[in-house]
Amino acid sequence: MFTPGVLPKVFRRKEPREERGRDEGRAGGSFIDRGRAGRDRLRHAPRRRRGGPSAGWSGACTGCCACAWPGVYRTRARRQRHGRPPLTERRPRLGGRATGCSGAGRDAGRPPVTLATTPATRHGCMAATQPRIPSEPGGLRRGRARPPRGLRSHGTGRSRRGRRRQLTFVDHRPDRPALASSRPRRDSPAPPHNDPKEMTMNRSLSALMMAVAALAACGGNDGDTPVAAAPVPAPAPAASAPATAKDPLSYIDETKMITSAEAKEWLVTKDNYGPAYAGSAKYDAYIAFLEKKMREYGLVDFTRYTFPYSFWETTEWPDKSGWSLTSDGTKVDVASYATNSGNTGTAGVTGQMIVYDPTLPAAQRPTAAQMKGKIVVIKHPAYATQSTPGTGNSLSDYEYRSDPETFAQVGEIMPLNKDADFRNRTQLSTATTYGINVCQAAGGLAAIWVLDMSPLAAQGARQHGTPRHYNCPGVLLDRNAGQKVLADAAAGKTATVTLNATVKDTRPAQLIAYLPGKNYGKANDQKLLMVTHTEGQSNVEDNGSLGIMGVLHYYAKIPQAQRPRTIMVYLDNRHFVAGAESAYPFDYMEDFPDAAQGLVGGLAMEHFGGVQFNEVGDDYKGTGWPAHTSVYTFPNQLATETAISIVKEVKQQRANVAAPPATGLGSVYSKPGVNGKSQGFWYGPGFMSAFVEHGRLPAFHVTGDWPSAGYQAYYPSVGVRVDPEYFRTNVRTSLRLLQTLSTEDLTKYAPDWGIVRANIAALTAANFQTGIAADAARTELLAQFDAIFTLVRNGDYANASLQLPALRTKLQSQVVAEAASNPLANIDRVIALAKKGANLPS
Repeated sequence: MFTPGVLPKVFRRKEPREERGRDEGRAGGSFIDRGRAGRDRLRHAPRRRRGGPSAGWSGACTGCCACAWPGVYRTRARRQRHGRPPLTERRPRLGGRATGCSGAGRDAGRPPVTLATTPATRHGCMAATQPRIPSEPGGLRRGRARPPRGLRSHGTGRSRRGRRRQLTFVDHRPDRPALASSRPRRDSPAPPHNDPKEMTMNRSLSALMMAVAALAACGGNDGDTPVAAAPVPAPAPAASAPATAKDPLSYIDETKMITSAEAKEWLVTKDNYGPAYAGSAKYDAYIAFLEKKMREYGLVDFTRYTFPYSFWETTEWPDKSGWSLTSDGTKVDVASYATNSGNTGTAGVTGQMIVYDPTLPAAQRPTAAQMKGKIVVIKHPAYATQSTPGTGNSLSDYEYRSDPETFAQVGEIMPLNKDADFRNRTQLSTATTYGINVCQAAGGLAAIWVLDMSPLAAQGARQHGTPRHYNCPGVLLDRNAGQKVLADAAAGKTATVTLNATVKDTRPAQLIAYLPGKNYGKANDQKLLMVTHTEGQSNVEDNGSLGIMGVLHYYAKIPQAQRPRTIMVYLDNRHFVAGAESAYPFDYMEDFPDAAQGLVGGLAMEHFGGVQFNEVGDDYKGTGWPAHTSVYTFPNQLATETAISIVKEVKQQRANVAAPPATGLGSVYSKPGVNGKSQGFWYGPGFMSAFVEHGRLPAFHVTGDWPSAGYQAYYPSVGVRVDPEYFRTNVRTSLRLLQTLSTEDLTKYAPDWGIVRANIAALTAANFQTGIAADAARTELLAQFDAIFTLVRNGDYANASLQLPALRTKLQSQVVAEAASNPLANIDRVIALAKKGANLPS
């Protein structure tokens, strides 16, 4: 007897070679001999018969259960010998019903046993696709007809020719390896034929052998070597209960992602627009392109929020017709212009040059009176003179890095041969320092900036942070072109500076729109904000909007009913206006407070797909790596773990996960990185203002580093300064972060949980009251908080609410009042969060 899921041993005849008849030399296949050499055998592999009219026909049996019934088999064998294919309509009769191999008729309703099968054969067997019925004791169910005469046992353990049978034992139990052995059926003489007990046992054994052989035949085998049967799979689900489709917001469905071709097409389109500064015709065209895309993706309720802006403009690289320099009668190649620095007209201005070297002691620098009315040649400090690490020239600490060997050490002044980004920052971030505070303040006629940059690095360079409008028209030179000018200026020679610029009144538009979620327009709708700036000098600098399009491309392929939260898109345009955002406080989120109604979190995105550049001598080129991508978040431990998990999942190269203080929270928390050092500055911190000001909402910021490839108006950039595949990886990272914000309980991602822990960890010995062991007390407070946050992770806000007051009381009793005020205020915030409970999309 055997039961479903446990297959019995299958007994197979191991015949002497001389009994194989026409099967001698067969290339493969297993069979069970029924006592007739070369004829009544069950063949389970294709073979070509030899000789006769059937020599050209190859019959095949894949192990059909019908082959166990000689009534069918003999007909099949006879037809094969005459070169005709077997009949397909013949089926064995089980209990008087022609049921075939499917186990229908009287077998219906029995628990199925699924065996490993092979494709159906020419004789029409359905065993390959139908479940089998388990056997009962004796190999047959009660009420079933006895086996055909040809399969009945003779009770002697011998074949009809008198030879003792040799049996091969094959263990088909799935939890054991195949085991084959050959041994005599009995070691003692056969009992008399008329022994009733032995005859009954032999009948039962024969019936069992017949049944299990039939089942084994249904499993099939293509060789003489016994093999273990496949494990019995679970029954297939009913047709009325199809498998649940995987939620496309739980992973990245590549069929919904932008393709490489689409990414390249978008970036090339961006290249074709060139520098798109707010107020320019190029910017208006680019915004129209984005709006068209968003409408295609199903966004609704568009708003164009405009503000008055005086736009300063000149020609852009490689068109240098708007700016030029002649020094001592010799034309000098100009790399770029000084942003917003005024206008000389087409004729330019001519005057005596004077050198201003800020590296000299103040007493040795020219005075304002000496610079008045002259062309001031600003000898920019060489990058090699940098001696003090800071956020402007070195990397800060972090929570996690991928490809860490490609980064400089924390606090190490960035070597030029590793990455040119920080050098470019230091050289191009001094427009206000020298242009406004030195040249304009002294009444200088014009300015010439000699940068410590190679020729290719300086071409089309843009000064940033963008200065407000001022009056000291200037041009930028690379270090090689600047050598002659410095020498001429030191000798008191004259120069002519031309910067032909215009200023026009414009109203650039910020663009706001919504991709509706399932509750859009209802009181319980929840919104996620995706924000970026859309203007800048290069493809890398301002393609965060294309990154947003990449995320929308994915979400648009998900039905609205399956989008848990609405996505609000805000395309800002004030990052490169004169004086930047602070000079033009036209923030849609601030000016229209109702826009934040239902806001629960969000994501900022910028600088996607940039290539890392280094500089060795005058050789400025890509390193073969992407510029590093920072994934900024608040210090919530769960948010940090999520960001790390995602950059690993999408294989984000050169990722830098960090949690520096966000805008407006610099005095609220400071969390050291993995090396115990400051995590430094949050580049692009203004993007977090909406989330900080509207309740410290969970948010992430994905920003590629840009100065080494993005500080230049250099075109075409696709494949040189920006890579479509890096771009797509940045989109994947952003997409997975937004998916998390779309589907998760956002209470546990709230920044305040991490802020409280950072506050406790930052307590020093001086912050504790007299007599308190600071280290032990801090450790105990952290352990108590971690236990509470574990409850929060698990959604157990009720117990978290019960335990938080005790944490507050303990901290208040151990920490001096002045040091306790900030942590206590933040504990009060998480107490309120815990009382509200989970924040899941309704």
